Amino acid sequence: MTQALEASAHWRAAYFFADELEKIQSEVLRCQLVTIARFRWTFALEALITAARTQGIPIAFDTDDLVFDLAHVPALANVQNIDQRTDTELNFWFSYAARVQLSAQLADTMITTNDYLGQFLQAQFQKPVHVIRNFLNHEQVDFSTTCLLEKRQVMDQKPFTIGYFSGSPSHYFDLHSIADELCDLLDEFPDCQILVAGYMNFAPRLQTYADQGKIRFHKFVDFLTLQRLIAEVDVNIAPLYPNDFTQCKSELKFFEAALVETLTVATPTFAFKNAIKTGQNGYLCQQGQWYDTIKAIYLDREDQLQVLARARETALATYSPAANWQSIERVYETITQTVNKT
Repeated sequence: MTQALEASAHWRAAYFFADELEKIQSEVLRCQLVTIARFRWTFALEALITAARTQGIPIAFDTDDLVFDLAHVPALANVQNIDQRTDTELNFWFSYAARVQLSAQLADTMITTNDYLGQFLQAQFQKPVHVIRNFLNHEQVDFSTTCLLEKRQVMDQKPFTIGYFSGSPSHYFDLHSIADELCDLLDEFPDCQILVAGYMNFAPRLQTYADQGKIRFHKFVDFLTLQRLIAEVDVNIAPLYPNDFTQCKSELKFFEAALVETLTVATPTFAFKNAIKTGQNGYLCQQGQWYDTIKAIYLDREDQLQVLARARETALATYSPAANWQSIERVYETITQTVNKT
């Protein structure tokens, strides 16, 4: 947000962290808008917001996940593969959601990344909801250009690689939902492999291929190194086990990959359906379609060049900072004008 608004003639932004809240009150009171970015309630936050409100400064709450409603904590725990039989885990997640919810209640208005998630904010808080999509930062755009040049020099010198970049145990059910189809691909094509970024528990059949070295791992990395890893694979898969929590997810897995001309094959959740046009800039797959879709990509890699080019065009035209500062401006102007009138 801060980077994108550098292009604005009317708005500038600054961001602060939890341990700075008690030191920034004078700066905050000079602002036209304060945004709470998915922040858990603290005494320091409430004191800051109270001070801002006495000056008539509008307060917005910004979130890109369904983590503010206690009723959805069981679904969140299930998606995250959390052991719901232990008090330690339950206490953490219910506390997390309750404190985020309390922070959100301090706000005059809500900001989120898509309309699907917005409906839950509206139902929970009965306050205006505005959408600002997730998008890239300058560092990602610049570094991805370097990654893309490196990629083009070695495209024909490596095995066909399927990349999974949500590699943590919390995404076990997502990957498990397409495990058999991935295994069938590894069986049929000896030069096909899978790269998992992070740590992942596998279903038994997938674990066999991990033991054979056909699934390789990379530790968690920073967001720029991630772009280089994504550039190293041929297909970026984004399976999501369908429920309200995953439907609220943004399409960032698509545009991060598109920026380095890596094909994305994704579950047709709300955000992915709006971003990806199958056969034009990526592919959408229901369960049972992953094997056929990735096989077709494997067999006709030359035919994917136009899809790759259009994917990168989409990333730059829709998800770059330059493509988003005006929408941020419009939302901020609407919030300040509306709240100030009331």
